[in-house]
Amino acid sequence: MLITPRLPGDEFEGYAEVSVGNYDMQRLQGVVNIPVNDSFRLRLGVDHQKRDGYLENKSGIGPGEFADLDYTAFRVSAIFDITDSLENYTIFKTVDSKNNNSPASLFMCNPDAGGLGTFYAPMCADDLANRAAQGADGHFDVWSNLANPTSEIEQWQLINTTSWDMREDIRLKNIFSYAETETRYESMVYATNFNFGVLDTFLGLPDGFFADREFIFAMAGHAEGINQSDSRTVINELQLQGTSLGDRLEWQAGIYYEKTKPVEDYGSQSPGSNSCDRATIKDPQPQNWRCNDVLGQLIGFPYGSIGSGTGGVIYENKAVYGQGTYYFSDKYALTLGLRYTDDKSEGQVDDVRAFFPGNYSSTETFAPDQVNSKVVKSEANSEEPTWVVGFD
Repeated sequence: MLITPRLPGDEFEGYAEVSVGNYDMQRLQGVVNIPVNDSFRLRLGVDHQKRDGYLENKSGIGPGEFADLDYTAFRVSAIFDITDSLENYTIFKTVDSKNNNSPASLFMCNPDAGGLGTFYAPMCADDLANRAAQGADGHFDVWSNLANPTSEIEQWQLINTTSWDMREDIRLKNIFSYAETETRYESMVYATNFNFGVLDTFLGLPDGFFADREFIFAMAGHAEGINQSDSRTVINELQLQGTSLGDRLEWQAGIYYEKTKPVEDYGSQSPGSNSCDRATIKDPQPQNWRCNDVLGQLIGFPYGSIGSGTGGVIYENKAVYGQGTYYFSDKYALTLGLRYTDDKSEGQVDDVRAFFPGNYSSTETFAPDQVNSKVVKSEANSEEPTWVVGFD
């Protein structure tokens, strides 16, 4: 199935559509088609929607709801008939979206979890019990302790198609596209509210031996100034299409090129299984992170950590192809096609993992005492022909 936007037409026309719904949903869509003159036609469209989230945040920290919507999409397209045989068709479109994202929720714990689950199980059960006591354990209740969770997408794309009817039975077409995409994301991955205080009883220690402080199970986000993705893509395809042999043969041949590369370094930064000062862990410099690896001290080796990976990947694709369909009659046709593709991808990531001292009787957080850093490079290449034979 090929879905394409409606082309600019010869009539002045348009429509507007307004929608409302629950969770204060409001949506506006509109299109206007403008035939500027006999050779130039415009079509503009916009789609804007806002909706409150249906997941309710019970932590009292950050936004009150999640899974909300707030986006605006815009598209303008134009057709210019340069001559009777030469046409240029251009599309420009943008999308700008920002919402609070959708964290997971906690519904069940495994009381018989072994290994390190021995430490997690009582914290999980305590979290569930606290939610039930506060009436915060509904199906759409979540618990996120981030002050500014976000999911942002900014994207724009330009597509230009030039078609030249060289003869009545041969058309030359060039399709060019340039696009940029940028995303930012920050979320509590599991949206748990584990606390160390419950381990006093579990381990038979005096009340208050563990300070009742929050335990970050996992959080995904970006360092300040680092996007989740930040890339640009260039595509160009040159096609030659036509009919031959008394219109019994329909054929097409072409060459294709595509390349995606980073605009700037992108990646993610995630603390896990630690008690951390959240004001510090978004900093791009490991020496500024502050955490307390309580479980690491209990089990005797480093456990909690912060992982950071920034870099980028370059994708390059080249291909040449040809395909034809021969109609023996109104009922029978034979299709033959051949394509040769050369794919290449290569990436580099600065992989950093920091470990911290642990002190289970203190709420103090510490600078990392161990930082492992390495540059990871990888590449993959493939060159293969693909073919098709079809009889209809």
